[in-house]
Amino acid sequence: MTLTKADLQQALKQQEKTIIGQISEFLEKHVIEPIFTLKNDVSGLKKDVSGLKGDVSGLKKDVSGLKSDVSGLKADVTGLKHDVSGLKEDVASLNQQTQSMDAELETIGKTLEGKADSVLVTKVEESILKRFDRFEENLGDKLENHEKRITRLEQQPPVFPQA
Repeated sequence: MTLTKADLQQALKQQEKTIIGQISEFLEKHVIEPIFTLKNDVSGLKKDVSGLKGDVSGLKKDVSGLKSDVSGLKADVTGLKHDVSGLKEDVASLNQQTQSMDAELETIGKTLEGKADSVLVTKVEESILKRFDRFEENLGDKLENHEKRITRLEQQPPVFPQA
């Protein structure tokens, strides 16, 4: 069978339509649809970025508030240091009073020596000394704890709330 020029042209046009259809289908599936998907994704990302900007703005406000809180804590710590300094002076004064009381109790003890009352005086003296020692120890512990807490607060990076 011999093909004529018209038959060849007809076959060529048919192949051209088939190729154009395949190209159109390929472009639709692999180019146009992904572009629309990306366009929708970009729109969603824009919304996410806008939300993140709001979150960042909120975090900045939170950080500003935390800075203010830290500044207030520093002022509180300074006040605590001043109070602790006053407590140290009070402890020194108590030490002097205790020494004076020790001397008085010693005098009373010598006066009552050999009597049953001297045992009571000694017990009272020991009790007072124990209480003072506990007070002094507790005060020292509290001072040390405050100093550790102050150091920890000064060295600790700010903690931001999770969004």
